[in-house]
Amino acid sequence: MFIRLPSFSKTTQTTDRNASQSTGAQQASATTDIQPSPKTQGRNSSQGTSRSPQTQSLSESQQDFNWQTVNLENLKTAGILSTETKKVAGKDMTIQSFSLNDKSAKVSISPELGANVLGLELAGEKVISSPVLENKAKGNNVSQMEGMALISPPNRTNKSEIYYPDAKGKIRKIKLTNRWNKNFEFNKGNMIHGRMHKEKWSLKEAVTNSAGDLKLTYNFNTKDDPILSKKLGSAEFSMTYTLSKNPETGVPSLKTEVTVTNTGDKKSPNGGLYPLIGLGFHPYFNVDKEASFTAPVRERLELDKKLIPTGKLENASSDINTGRKASKAEGFIDATFTVKPNAKGEARSTITQGNGTKIHIDPSSEMGFVTIYNGETNKKTGQNKLCIEPLSCAPDASELECENKATDAALKPNAITLKPQESHQASFTISVEKT
Repeated sequence: MFIRLPSFSKTTQTTDRNASQSTGAQQASATTDIQPSPKTQGRNSSQGTSRSPQTQSLSESQQDFNWQTVNLENLKTAGILSTETKKVAGKDMTIQSFSLNDKSAKVSISPELGANVLGLELAGEKVISSPVLENKAKGNNVSQMEGMALISPPNRTNKSEIYYPDAKGKIRKIKLTNRWNKNFEFNKGNMIHGRMHKEKWSLKEAVTNSAGDLKLTYNFNTKDDPILSKKLGSAEFSMTYTLSKNPETGVPSLKTEVTVTNTGDKKSPNGGLYPLIGLGFHPYFNVDKEASFTAPVRERLELDKKLIPTGKLENASSDINTGRKASKAEGFIDATFTVKPNAKGEARSTITQGNGTKIHIDPSSEMGFVTIYNGETNKKTGQNKLCIEPLSCAPDASELECENKATDAALKPNAITLKPQESHQASFTISVEKT
């Protein structure tokens, strides 16, 4: 049973129960109310059942008054929020851990590590656990693991170059420097996992409702980083985490939603066009020795020796749909697939632990691709890690599309470009079901 928080403050507006977007430059404080900021969320620019990327207008905002802004001190008093500081790569990192009233769900987030989910517990299951939380973090790459969002661009990018059409439709190229990723994959020039998880985000808004659900919105703006602004133009990133529990089934869940808005104009770099390549997510799940998984896939992307898509598709192994062991000992996998939604447009992947516990991954309709990776096993404990990564576009999407490398229609449309005041949004939900 949920318990109301001790008090609420000002009402905030959101577009619906599971989506919110914030703008502005307010920094959340542990001693003051987090003020609601204007919402600039709108409808999709196109409708239909396609799982291709969508853009959204910033007009026609809708309202839902079920959610109310809450003071962080009230969350601490209620035992819902705890904070700690950890030293990571010589820098102090804040860990904010939020729980539901009945402790059926807990998420740990670090604003300094791209508002990355470092830990997630659902129904008593440690779904995600970062070395940062376990005081085992080494080097500067800890933020490239666990529950981060893959933004600009997601997944692998050949030669660390992205392509985009400028204001006149001419194809331009941006070379991403070592500042974006000091350790390029395989030392062959591939960029991987995007960039925004290395930036410092800010908690802009915390809201709750009468059921005790929590919604947390973190923001980052490229204007706070001159190099990013020069490379990619003006953009606002909003990451919203919704921690909730289904009142009918009792199943707890975490929804992660990312919104990117082009805040530039025609005088901005790149003619006011933000070369958004797509959005993705990188949940790095803890799985036991006996775990298996299923994913609703259609085709497998053919890859070259650097794991860059060639532009062709090939048949996917049937056991991805019907079930295969998660451990790499049963067969290593590092591949991307097109998604095959069911008649309702759903594309749920499921991990089944040896004890029968099920971890469900439900992507939004924008996520037309999924990358699966099972490349890590703890030699001491035998525990495995498994990534099931929803993506709104294929790896190296800009080159596939802008350089006409994609020979299969299923790989198009792939990359999108946002015009001033347009936004793009994608999300996925993790839930745990006990047997």
